[in-house]
Amino acid sequence: MAFTLEEYTSKEAKIDPRYVKWLATYIRYEDSVVVEKRSEPLHPCTDEDFSKFDAPERRSVDRATKYREQGGLFCIDWEKANFLLFGAPSDADHSVIDVMAIPCNMRDTVLQAAEDRSRDDCDWDRDAAIDYIGDINVVTYYNQGRFMPDEFEDDPVLRYSIVHEMRADQSRPNWFKTYVENAEVSDET
Repeated sequence: MAFTLEEYTSKEAKIDPRYVKWLATYIRYEDSVVVEKRSEPLHPCTDEDFSKFDAPERRSVDRATKYREQGGLFCIDWEKANFLLFGAPSDADHSVIDVMAIPCNMRDTVLQAAEDRSRDDCDWDRDAAIDYIGDINVVTYYNQGRFMPDEFEDDPVLRYSIVHEMRADQSRPNWFKTYVENAEVSDET
């Protein structure tokens, strides 16, 4: 999965580290209580990251190609990450990955992660940041699968990637649920 903010009309990625920084937090719940919370590393998506995405659906081809060629998406660093996503938020036992784009000078006082430090080039001028960010979309790029019951001769799962966007509301935080599942089946016996 990959993430970015983009300007609503121009579709320009809004990732200038002088104004915005990205944080990812892994949170694990047992009996609906947080038992683990830690920062996970993010980085600008690389060709290796893009190679893990399935071919984009027809509506997403141009945007996926643009981001691969021009950059602008952030990915979880799966080489360094060590977590398992499981369950649904309605389950007592589950885990989530919370990805945030925040002002460059904002600090997470709970985690105090290395990625949480303010960069030397952080230019926190509130009005300049508002002008830079402007009217935005929150964008995710992810793999999707759809069961095709008439395709039992071949692979019955149609696999593709999607660029999804959601218009951001600047008057409140913007959350949207995305369920991530492993692409494999394992036998726990």
